[in-house]
Amino acid sequence: MRRITWVESVTVKNLFHFKEDYILIEVSANGTVPSPLWTRPMFYPFVPSARTDDDFIDINFEAELHIGVALTACRIGLLQTLIAPGWTRGVRMHSLTNTIEAKMDTLPQARPSDDVLLPEGFSLPWWTPDAQKE
Repeated sequence: MRRITWVESVTVKNLFHFKEDYILIEVSANGTVPSPLWTRPMFYPFVPSARTDDDFIDINFEAELHIGVALTACRIGLLQTLIAPGWTRGVRMHSLTNTIEAKMDTLPQARPSDDVLLPEGFSLPWWTPDAQKE
């Protein structure tokens, strides 16, 4: 996996609070890669387990690298739901050549009950809450 060439746009929405110290966010980003054969776009942590002064989380926008001749630049995009710490105010999306910040554009909805279980794979690797009801 490699960072994409250029990030063009980023949006982030706060969906709801759960388990007191966590929020569920929806992040979407569009960017450019050098070939139409790049696949599997993903968001990956940029600075694991570090809280920034501005309460933004840093994320790399990556895709699976295509080896070969770059014919033409192509667009790539991703919409992903992530678990983030409750203090998160936005995201900072990094590509190979630029960085774009996006603040939360919605307030969280009412907190659902603690019985809500989320499927595996929703979280960023350094903030995985205990999904079991205690």
